[in-house]
Amino acid sequence: PHMKKQHAGRIINVISTAGLTTKADRSVYHASKWAITGFTRSLAMELSPFNIGVTGFYPGAMKTDFFKKAGLEKNMNEHMDLAEAVRCLEFIINTDASVSISDLSIRPTE
Repeated sequence: PHMKKQHAGRIINVISTAGLTTKADRSVYHASKWAITGFTRSLAMELSPFNIGVTGFYPGAMKTDFFKKAGLEKNMNEHMDLAEAVRCLEFIINTDASVSISDLSIRPTE
């Protein structure tokens, strides 16, 4: 309501590249991410008359403690640094409101 009242704003939904792609044996995980993608795209259409931008941000594999905290060992050598994802989020945030960024997907190079 605050953004609608000021007729400006930006919403960024951090999703996952799993919201754009699929892999075997991960159907429930992908379904949840695709649901957020659908929500994000619908919300963008609903809020555009109010000059509110909605972006889906889709980061790929990042170096985090996610698996370690779950008690799993995973080689993170080929994952991207979290700082790179933060730089991309800053890019979205700092882009002029007159520019719409509907989706931004990033992943580590191999």
